[in-house]
Amino acid sequence: AARVQAIDSYEEFANTLMELLSPFVQVQTGMLYVLNESQGRYLYRGGYGVADHAAIMPWFSERDGLLGQCARDGKPILVPDPSAQNMRIQSALLDTTPSWVRILPVLAAQGACLGVMELAALSPMGARQQALLDEVLPLVALNLEILRRNQRAQELLQQTQHQAAELEESGTELLAQKQTLLDQAS
Repeated sequence: AARVQAIDSYEEFANTLMELLSPFVQVQTGMLYVLNESQGRYLYRGGYGVADHAAIMPWFSERDGLLGQCARDGKPILVPDPSAQNMRIQSALLDTTPSWVRILPVLAAQGACLGVMELAALSPMGARQQALLDEVLPLVALNLEILRRNQRAQELLQQTQHQAAELEESGTELLAQKQTLLDQAS
């Protein structure tokens, strides 16, 4: 928990989350998309066990496929026995399709969808793993909200520092103009 809370970027958060969560819920592949409010789309931020990064959708909107449907409805989607050849679980010894794909919304306390998690595994998810996942999703949402607020605070700090520099420059210019006027008056 402390390791995840010290993170300050969405990419590091997504990769660390998937790295820590995937073995506990016994999934072989996991990805996290996070809402970019200014673009109105969900951006791929990181994953675990992803075989071909080039095949990953870099982003989606609420109008795009099952990921968008999950974000729009705020409800999980289970795809049992996917047969798509582009969804692969791979290692040096293994190259197969998952037995299921689960698409989960990451919902804020007020119900807004902050992100979408996509998980895939070779064997069915047990009740303990599902309970753990149910407990973790609100914590993921909370961490995404904290990250968003921290980034917004950082942006505001940078704006304030920029404005302070501009004010200082304007003050220096005004002093120079005042001195020029005083020199002209004497």
